[in-house]
Amino acid sequence: MNEFFLKIFLFFSVLCLTENTYSEISPYKNYRVSSKDTIYSIAKKMHTTESEILQLNGKKILKILKVGEILKIPYKDKKIVKFHSPLSKKAKIEKKFSEVSFSPFKGILFSQGKDSTVVSAKEGKVLTCDYMDGYENYVIISHSKGYYSLYGNLREIYVIEGQKVLEREKIGMVSASKGLYFQINNDGKPVDPEIFLN
Repeated sequence: MNEFFLKIFLFFSVLCLTENTYSEISPYKNYRVSSKDTIYSIAKKMHTTESEILQLNGKKILKILKVGEILKIPYKDKKIVKFHSPLSKKAKIEKKFSEVSFSPFKGILFSQGKDSTVVSAKEGKVLTCDYMDGYENYVIISHSKGYYSLYGNLREIYVIEGQKVLEREKIGMVSASKGLYFQINNDGKPVDPEIFLN
């Protein structure tokens, strides 16, 4: 796949707001539901996604879990790839990743921060620097093992396409009117960034 088609593929992956269809997941391990558990909290704790848990357990909608209920959790023997915060200063997450079909959100939105510097969450190569309605100026960086990170709502961009960047290297500044939009894709599929952030 050449670079042009890879950019087009990533562009539509970012825009895609439809519910993903997942193939059968195996192997799995059992998880006993406790009183404060939700599908989201279990997914984060077990380093997987809400969709994978729901698909493996035959659940098509989020429902109230029963204490003591046994859920099948996708078993992944590989270590989770870690990303650093994409902001140089600590900021709260205003909107979280969601795969709920009626209100999907494919990344996380940090609260508005004045003059916040945006840094690369992991070393990689700058794939795209562009502007798009809804994301304003944005940067996409490709990383190893099929990972990509997207940084949206930028006022300024400090990098160029094709440039190699180090982890925590400055890549831009957040827009004064919006918080940073941050998304991680793995193998073309958006994943919950909070699972991967240190």
